[in-house]
Amino acid sequence: MSTTSTDDGVVIYNSGIIDTINASFSNNIDNALNESSNDPNGAIFNQNILNNVYGSFTNNKVISANATSGYGVAGAAITNWNSSRITNINALFEENQVINTGSGGAYGAAINNITNSIITSLGGEFTKNYALSNSGEARGGAIWNDASSEITNIGTSTNKVTFSGNYAKSESGSASGGAIFNSSSINNISGTFSGNWVKTSSTSLDGGRAAGGAIFNASGATISSIVNSTFSENRAYANYRDYDGAGGAIYNEGTISLIQNTLFENNICFRYSKLLAHPPDQYLKGFHI
Repeated sequence: MSTTSTDDGVVIYNSGIIDTINASFSNNIDNALNESSNDPNGAIFNQNILNNVYGSFTNNKVISANATSGYGVAGAAITNWNSSRITNINALFEENQVINTGSGGAYGAAINNITNSIITSLGGEFTKNYALSNSGEARGGAIWNDASSEITNIGTSTNKVTFSGNYAKSESGSASGGAIFNSSSINNISGTFSGNWVKTSSTSLDGGRAAGGAIFNASGATISSIVNSTFSENRAYANYRDYDGAGGAIYNEGTISLIQNTLFENNICFRYSKLLAHPPDQYLKGFHI
């Protein structure tokens, strides 16, 4: 499925009940270049009950130059909004993009779960999805869970999940959560996180934070457990003269009750301008800044 729109639900808008979607969504675009307030978006926009989502989501985009209010640009593949529910997701999410070339934010390129909504089980492959903002904040390269919403399980024994190469990047604002940004509630995370990253080019203290190469858990947010997981080669790049990136794998401001049976390997946080001037081989080997 491929199309272009300036409205929510580029391909499917659901305000009723859908049992199962098993389809391929590629190259769908919400082109909101002239909108000053861009509401939540998505190739699939769910505003009631959606039981099962399978298939693939590839190269779907939400683009805006003027979205400075509302929710910025968010959820190029799936938006679950306004007291809605998705029971099960197991799909491929690859190179989905939310891009704000103006002063607004960019959030959750693959999945945007917001406003009292629930996702019960979330699995699949999340690869090279990204949230990109010119001068606003960039949060959640793959997933943004916000506004009193809940994700019960990200990865289970029967619904496995991997996050690789996802990123959140801002030219002059903050960048948080290369794979997942959580400012609400997640019960359990069990998965593989590799090569996810956050980066800001800002040279100011207020705008220059780059935190949580894989996961950012915001103030007041909760993650009950992170178990049976692997975090490798996730990175946080900052550029403010006195501050490095923070939390190469996980940055926590809220509450994480348990981290158990989890491997952390070769995760890095640093100030990349300093490394470019004096690059130690062990930091830059294999990385392309």
